[in-house]
Amino acid sequence: MNPFRRIALSGLLAAHPVHAAAPDSNIPVTLEQVMTALRTVHHVDARYIEHRTLHVLSRPIETRGSLHFEAPGHLEKTTDPAADASADRLTIDGDRLTIDRGSGASLLVLSLREHPEIGILVESIRATLSGDGDALRRVFDVTPSGTIDHWQLVLQPRDPAQHALLQWMRVSGYAERITAIETADGEGDRTEMAIVEQAR
Repeated sequence: MNPFRRIALSGLLAAHPVHAAAPDSNIPVTLEQVMTALRTVHHVDARYIEHRTLHVLSRPIETRGSLHFEAPGHLEKTTDPAADASADRLTIDGDRLTIDRGSGASLLVLSLREHPEIGILVESIRATLSGDGDALRRVFDVTPSGTIDHWQLVLQPRDPAQHALLQWMRVSGYAERITAIETADGEGDRTEMAIVEQAR
């Protein structure tokens, strides 16, 4: 996979947990129920743990950091600094994607309109965060399962050209809270993100 695509995909794996709602009945959940719950979230600050399993490495890479989301379109992911390096930060704001590698490196600023393969993915992530089911269905085949108190969405790109970047995405949560996001790409690499701490 193109290195930039891998950086962008990793950076976009953000979730937005909030206070839990009371469990509902055992009625199978629908996509609209999940989207309605997620639309109630407008601001999130969270901590995460992410594990990336790459086919070229013998063991997973673990990173930790923070997530910040402001509805409808501002998203930040900041990786905690290593002992010998500064924090990495990826910011999505409107049409602009900014990657800051820290340590004095130049900022990489891109227009999503000029990179449609990344732009489609960005809009899909923002559609999930914002609870926009119509926008999500335009890009993915979406399969919901579980109940509103323990739901899961499996997303598969409709466009075959997107499969090299993303084979599938699995989003898990309950009520208006997203607790985990998992992805797999066309080369067999996988990413698993868990939310371990959050605040509103």
